[in-house]
Amino acid sequence: MLDKLPLFIQVNLMENIIDAFEVMRNKGEEPDCDEELSNRIKWLENEIPYMGFFHEIYSCEDPFGYDKRNI
Repeated sequence: MLDKLPLFIQVNLMENIIDAFEVMRNKGEEPDCDEELSNRIKWLENEIPYMGFFHEIYSCEDPFGYDKRNI
C-alpha cells in the first residue's frame, strides 16, 4: 500500500485541480488560474507532496513564487 501512496496523492491533486475548473464552469465564470490553483498545478508538475503537509511547513507562504497561468 505504501508503494501506491505517491500515485494516490497525485490522483487526489488532479481531482482538486479538475474540481476547481468544474466549480468555475458551474458558476458561469471564465476559467482563471489564481495563486492556489497555480500552486496545485506546480505541485503536480514537479511531483511535490500534496498541500496538507507542505502547506503546514510553509504557513500559507508561497515558496515558489506565483506563476500567472493563461488558461
